[in-house]
Amino acid sequence: MNIQPVKKENYKYIGKNTPRKDAKDILSGKAVFLDDFSLPNMIYGKSLKSPHSHALIKSINVEKAKQIPGVRAVLTYKDVDQKWMFGWPPQKPVLDRHLRYIGDAVALVAADTVDLCNEAMDLIEVEYDVLPAVYDGFSALEDGAPQLYESMPHNIVPPGYPPFQKDGPFWHLVKGDLEKGFEECAYVAEDTVAFNKMCAPMAPEPPAAIVVYEGNMDFTVYGTSQSTFILRIINSSVIPGCNLKTKTFNVGGSYGNKQSIGIPVIFGALLAMASHRPVKYAETKVEQMTNHETRLGSQVHAKIGMDQNGVVRAVKAEWAVDTGAFCNATQGQVGVGIGESQLVMAKCPNWDLDTNIVVTNKQPAGIVRGYGGQELNSCLSLLIGRTMREGNFDPVECYKKNYVSDGDVYTWRDGRQWKAHSINYVKAIDTIAEKFGWKDRWKGWGVPTWTSEDGNVVRGVGCGIIGNADVGEDNNEVYVRVMPDLISDNVRVIVHADITESGMGQRSNMLKIVADSLNIPYENIDIVPADSTLNPTGMGLCGSRGTITYGHALANACDEVKRMIFEKAEPYLEVTIDKMEIEDFCVVTHARPGKKVPIKS
Repeated sequence: MNIQPVKKENYKYIGKNTPRKDAKDILSGKAVFLDDFSLPNMIYGKSLKSPHSHALIKSINVEKAKQIPGVRAVLTYKDVDQKWMFGWPPQKPVLDRHLRYIGDAVALVAADTVDLCNEAMDLIEVEYDVLPAVYDGFSALEDGAPQLYESMPHNIVPPGYPPFQKDGPFWHLVKGDLEKGFEECAYVAEDTVAFNKMCAPMAPEPPAAIVVYEGNMDFTVYGTSQSTFILRIINSSVIPGCNLKTKTFNVGGSYGNKQSIGIPVIFGALLAMASHRPVKYAETKVEQMTNHETRLGSQVHAKIGMDQNGVVRAVKAEWAVDTGAFCNATQGQVGVGIGESQLVMAKCPNWDLDTNIVVTNKQPAGIVRGYGGQELNSCLSLLIGRTMREGNFDPVECYKKNYVSDGDVYTWRDGRQWKAHSINYVKAIDTIAEKFGWKDRWKGWGVPTWTSEDGNVVRGVGCGIIGNADVGEDNNEVYVRVMPDLISDNVRVIVHADITESGMGQRSNMLKIVADSLNIPYENIDIVPADSTLNPTGMGLCGSRGTITYGHALANACDEVKRMIFEKAEPYLEVTIDKMEIEDFCVVTHARPGKKVPIKS
């Protein structure tokens, strides 16, 4: 027999104004963030940064820095294993003679205080050989462009990201007959469009980590990441043969940008190994702006054609993805971008969308509030708009004709084909347009919605569309554990899930799901700290998927808990498990009023 789902009208907590578990601690200042935490004998780490976009270190002298009392370690590229490499595939030695962006690390210092670190860095003597630099994707691809890595001719990063693309690299979408497709088009637009790389969103709490060297290649990392799992797996790829135990506290915002926080973690690990002391490596707000990952840069040369009815029939595009000085899983973001562009032009049968990920002499770029689709679609949407204008189409009506719906097939980030089922977004588009007042405000292409009396100021309206097609490829695991009270019939429920609190109330929200699923008071449910040694695998809050993926996992786990409890109660209640419920910490059945079995028994 199946467990009966909880009816929406019976929810006590989901969708209700329920106080967060951590509300009092946040308001009173008791909530622990990384800055509130320290370890015995902990010291501090900083890095001397390159003032040049592209240079070689001709000579470096750190002897004066080492002589300062309280300085525990000074490291240059001469002191570290060159097999420690940032990027996927591993490409950039964490300390290198070859410097590739302003802010690239020249030397690392660990000392008893941050002031001592800064004093020591001032005494490091460096002579640079400045090299020509390149700052955008298409320029980096040109013959004769400055080369960042010998292993990457024309600055092209090898395609493919195995965690996403199990069947092999996916970076080039080809389908249909492109020449025939353009012959069928009545309106065509072609141009080069750029979505310039944006600064990181600058979460209030800068990236930071405390790293403890445990011997061998074992490290314990306390980080300001929104995902302990991603913190562990990405940084594990930098340190060959390592074992990272990762933990997080409350995180002062991430906005999708504080995931691997590789520079604090890896530099902290190097200094912890050298000093045999716990090392806190924290970026300042300036360093967060100049060193931390930014959004990817994009340049797209594209040609888009529509038929007489405003349906896209052919797309030809070359997408240069600027990943900065090194690539940190950008291949996965490219796969997402290709997938999302097909959602917007889902009726198009003819495609040739090619991509190149390129390295440039800018700070590394990676995950920033979205995973690849916005950059590409922001470029393509301009050309879609120009094509619509050629045909004088109402853009809202045109998007409705082209957007993904039931039966459409698209290739997602994994390189596999997926089919949309029972999906129709027309009603959603119409509702949004109605609330905005589109029909009243839209006057036609190039026609202002409003003009000032003197004609010097005009206002217009516009619209765009974007979508995501995550279909559950990233699996989250949870444990739900029931703890009996030895004195009363009460129980407590302990949730093991890799969920970091980064400001949205995510941990408390998950407990609401458990409370309503098990019909146990919210106050009796706890969640363990975000710690890779305590929790099973989970993708964390990456890509705004936390509520859906963890919510489903917890609901499934609660069903399994109920099944196990009900099976134990079956001999006593003498009914099948589909007739059972949990009330007041007991298993009951309406078929036998008055009979109950305490959960703890």
